[in-house]
Amino acid sequence: MVIYDRKISAKIDGERLEALQEYARKEGVTVSTLLRHLVCRFLESQQRFAPTIQQGVKDGF
Repeated sequence: MVIYDRKISAKIDGERLEALQEYARKEGVTVSTLLRHLVCRFLESQQRFAPTIQQGVKDGF
């Protein structure tokens, strides 16, 4: 079991919040769970692609 002991807060406009809440309802999860999942996916994609981007910068691309 994972224990989440840290919190963050974010501001979002009302239209996007409603869309996020609706999507979370459809999936049967909380908005917090959905946001955690999205943040984890983003960070994993950054780790996956960062070496390629960094190498391109070193090569002058």
